[in-house]
Amino acid sequence: MKQIINQLKSIREIGRWLLIMRMLLWWGMFIIFIVLLLGTLDYWLVLPTWIRLCILLCIIAIYALGISSRFRHLLRFQPRLEDIALHAENHIVSLKGKLASAVGLWLRDKKDSNRITKQLCFNLSKEVISKMHGKSLIGLVNLAEVRKSLWGMFFAIATLSLVFILTPRWLGTATSRWLLPFGKAKWPQKVYIQDLTKQKIYAIGSPLHFTAGIEKGFSDQMRVRMHYRIEDTHGKSLSSWETVLMNQQGFLRATLEHQQVKIEWGFVEPINNNSFQKKLNSSEVMLPKFEKTVQIDLENIDFSTDDNINSELAINYWFESADDRTENSIIALTEKPAVNSISLKITPPKYATDLLKDQEVVLHDQLYQSSIDDLKTILQFSQLEVTVKANKKLNEQSQQNIYPGFGSNNDLIFTRVHNKSNSLDMLKWVITQDVVSTINLQDEMGIFNRDDYVLDFKTHHDENPEIQISAPKTDLAVLSQAVIPIEIIAQDDVGLKSLSVKVNAPIKNSGGESVRQDDLLAHENLQVNSSSLKTELNLENYNLQVGDYIQVYGIAIDVFEVNGKTHPETRSLTRTLRIVDQVTLTNLLRKDISLIRQHAIRAERQQRQQLDQPLDENKQKSITKRINRMQKMLDETNTKIKQNKLEDSVLKELLNNAEQLLSNAQGSSEQIKAIHQNNDNKKHMTNVVDKLGQLIHVLSQGKSVSDLQMRLKQIEAIQRSLQNDTRQLLPKTIGRTEGELDPNTKKEMKEIANRQQELSNQTENMLEQMQKTIEQMKQSEKESDHTAGEAMKQAADIAQKQGLNEKMKDAAQHIDNNKLSQAGSKQSDAVSVMSQMMGALNDRKKIKAQMLARKLKELVDQLEQLVKDQESELKILHQANDIQNLEHDMVLLRRRTMAAGNLVSKSKNIDKNPPLKSVFQILKNAGQKQGEAIFSLRSSNKDIAVIAEERSLSLLEEAVRLAKEAIERGQLQQLIEEREELINQYRELAENQRDIQDETKLIQDQKIQGRKARSKYISLAKSQNEIRQAANKLSEKVKNNTVFIYEHNRIDQDSQNIQSMLRKGRAQDNDNNVVDVQEDIADSLVMMADVLEMQNEESKFALSQGGSNAGGSGSAGSQQPKMIPPVAELRLLRAMQIGLNLQTKKMNESNSKNTKQAELLSQRQSDLADLSKAMLKKMQQNSNQKMTAPIEQKTDKPNIDEKVTGDIRS
Repeated sequence: MKQIINQLKSIREIGRWLLIMRMLLWWGMFIIFIVLLLGTLDYWLVLPTWIRLCILLCIIAIYALGISSRFRHLLRFQPRLEDIALHAENHIVSLKGKLASAVGLWLRDKKDSNRITKQLCFNLSKEVISKMHGKSLIGLVNLAEVRKSLWGMFFAIATLSLVFILTPRWLGTATSRWLLPFGKAKWPQKVYIQDLTKQKIYAIGSPLHFTAGIEKGFSDQMRVRMHYRIEDTHGKSLSSWETVLMNQQGFLRATLEHQQVKIEWGFVEPINNNSFQKKLNSSEVMLPKFEKTVQIDLENIDFSTDDNINSELAINYWFESADDRTENSIIALTEKPAVNSISLKITPPKYATDLLKDQEVVLHDQLYQSSIDDLKTILQFSQLEVTVKANKKLNEQSQQNIYPGFGSNNDLIFTRVHNKSNSLDMLKWVITQDVVSTINLQDEMGIFNRDDYVLDFKTHHDENPEIQISAPKTDLAVLSQAVIPIEIIAQDDVGLKSLSVKVNAPIKNSGGESVRQDDLLAHENLQVNSSSLKTELNLENYNLQVGDYIQVYGIAIDVFEVNGKTHPETRSLTRTLRIVDQVTLTNLLRKDISLIRQHAIRAERQQRQQLDQPLDENKQKSITKRINRMQKMLDETNTKIKQNKLEDSVLKELLNNAEQLLSNAQGSSEQIKAIHQNNDNKKHMTNVVDKLGQLIHVLSQGKSVSDLQMRLKQIEAIQRSLQNDTRQLLPKTIGRTEGELDPNTKKEMKEIANRQQELSNQTENMLEQMQKTIEQMKQSEKESDHTAGEAMKQAADIAQKQGLNEKMKDAAQHIDNNKLSQAGSKQSDAVSVMSQMMGALNDRKKIKAQMLARKLKELVDQLEQLVKDQESELKILHQANDIQNLEHDMVLLRRRTMAAGNLVSKSKNIDKNPPLKSVFQILKNAGQKQGEAIFSLRSSNKDIAVIAEERSLSLLEEAVRLAKEAIERGQLQQLIEEREELINQYRELAENQRDIQDETKLIQDQKIQGRKARSKYISLAKSQNEIRQAANKLSEKVKNNTVFIYEHNRIDQDSQNIQSMLRKGRAQDNDNNVVDVQEDIADSLVMMADVLEMQNEESKFALSQGGSNAGGSGSAGSQQPKMIPPVAELRLLRAMQIGLNLQTKKMNESNSKNTKQAELLSQRQSDLADLSKAMLKKMQQNSNQKMTAPIEQKTDKPNIDEKVTGDIRS
């Protein structure tokens, strides 16, 4: 049994070693195949070192772990002998169920001494031994799996041997690459790639073109990749590596670069390991070409660590395909040659040097990348200096290549200057036409660039000036004495040289014929680009008749002058001034007034509609706008009247009233706003409606009077024309009978007679119409119509009393009878009568005051009668015993008192006349007392009735006194207004005289001589004559005042002397200087105005204090105040003496020996002495009379007459 046990143990040992050997064979076989597989993989993929290293480490780790763990397991392999015996039973059937039991009992028997067990073990062992006689268990070991492993190992070794025999280099390279990953062993290259990129410098921003060629290993599916990154010039990386796939683009001829490929192509042959021998001279072949264009984006590049953002950059790149790659190469990136800045200096032409400044502008700046918009165009013939600064140094180029737009401009001066870091181009030329040119630049490295900026210089020609007449805006119809303001406005793109205003007017030549000529009215030399010229056209300087016309236009000349060429003068549009008579002009003004009235009617209707509706701001603005337009139209009408010197008091008063009403309506209309309370708006709207209604009435009134007035003016103008024609015909008829006259003279005389007779008939019809109009106005309830009717009545009375129509008829008869001298006299009388009628029609203000005075006189008479009746009633009351019968008369007296009060209350001047206002209140109180008396009479209370009637009597007497005071105030107020008018006339005349003096002095200062001076002096003589006539006309108003008349006579004499000298064409002689005499006249006029103004101030003070006799303005209380009282004459006399004293001192200081001047001063001093004596006598006569008026006693002012009289005596 021991032998069997030993066999089992041997089987167990043999099995363990067989398992270990099988394991080793399998791991060896696997390692051989893995090596072959990895070698093949590395051959095809050319695995990087790190991958091979990682795989090698993984395999070693797996083998180490697998073998060690498996080997330890096999070493611990120790199956039980029973299990081996049981396994053996499966192969020996006879031992089945016995061998394992016998082995188990045998092994247990050694431990257990039980005899039964031992016996059982012995029996089984004996049986097993008997059955195994001659048999061995070793044969049961299975060697099939071991043999398979051996055959597998033999196959692996055979494969490896075969590979070694066939490709020993391949196997050695693979073994070296796997076993020594960091070794130098390499597979033979399959692909050879070459860098064929030729351009190594590019401009920043330009696309980069890369090219690669395949020397060996090309296939259709081949991939070539390019790796690149951006670096600075120092090799510092500015971006990460990027990879792009290149595109196959055909073939190109290139020279082989790699020796191995050259050997394969047969261009060279190796001599030894390091030496080669050329077989062919050229190694150029057609290679597959791969290309790629890359646009480098610098926006994402981080320059934060770069000291210079604008430093040059570089592209580091290399190509890679399969198992080959090129060396790293560098492409330099540099800036494009570009324009850094362009500056321009513009020097204007010589003629515009003082008008235009030199301009220096930057057309282009790299920092801002913008252009100056102000430089639109450049004046032609300006000199331009352009400086173009590049960002780097440039190559030398010709001007035509750099700036092709200039062409071959011979005047262009081109200079290129090179600095250390850039280049400057300077161009200088005189521009005569538009220039447009690109800028083509090339740097030192040959990079070409056409800059985005284009030189574009647009020129503009120096245009002719623009000129227009701003005043008057349209053609006008004017009177022959009008003064029209003229204004021209001109502008030029460069500058104006002169402005002129010319007049084309009819001027009589030496033959007496009227010829139209241009006359220079004003001229001004300038040196500005825009200006205006204002002047006045006085039509009185031209001998114009109705129907003539004058044309006004402006002329502008600019400063343009190049090579002797200038622009022609520019002429404005013409304004035509048509000469009309006063009647026609008044009709035109009436049409303007009618148009204002139509606007007023529309505005009044619209405002009335707004009263009953919620406020509509848009409609209210429309009303306000219409009122403003009416105000503007009214101002234009007033301006026309002033310009034409139209004397029409009716029209002036109408426009003055209209202006006040319109101004009030305008203010109220502007106050109407949505933010105000409704009541306030209603109040303003009502005021607008009221004022516009009054305005409509005012603009409607006076039309009949105005029509008759214009008709009268027209008849007067025709009569003057007939008078002139008669005067011209007179020399042809003097000393000749009717039979001796030639046919033409007879025909002219007959025609004048017929025209005179026709004018007489027209006058008769006008007077009849005037009478009808007077009757109509008497029936009107309007006070204005009453005033106009009264004025018309006075004019009609003048015509009737002086026989206007009879004079015209006599004139026609005398002309028909060849009595032209007598006819001229009658015509002159007729003209004088019509002038008086015109004055009566114009003097409506005076008539209105007279009407008021008459009404007040009637009121005084009525009140005085009431006083008498009240005294009578009071006397009867005192004497009566039965007072009940007195009630009826007292009632009638009270009714008359109340009627008088109502009459006073209806007066329009009650607010302006405090005494009249007091009269109304007193009459109201008197009526109340009379009522109390009536009540007492009815009650039979005599005492109370007496007290009431006595109080009523005192009130009525006070009313009489105040009514008389109102009359006196009215007279004084009228006197103040008349005096004010005279003062204004004196001052206006003095101002005109000073204007003539200034013009005379200007001619003297400019030393104008010859015909031009004579012409100007003659024109001034005419103006001086107008001053003389106007002064003589004023003298009619002061003809009862000795001192004023003396001064007027002196003015008349001096004016006559001035006129005579000026007509001779000179303004100075040995004895007199016209300018000094003119100054004396102006001083005299101002002196008289000052004296009257001082008198007026005293009268106003007296009026404010309730007095009427201001400073000697009246003599006795019952007498009407005087226009010029004696005290005013004394003041004038004193002023005259002071002026004479100054002249004497001036003559003494100048040591003048002008005896004629001394005699003149002596004569004037003698005249003043005589005047003083006369005034002293007059003042002494007045001092003997009682000078104090009832109202004057209320004033506290001293008696000025006594003071002035004392001064005269001294």
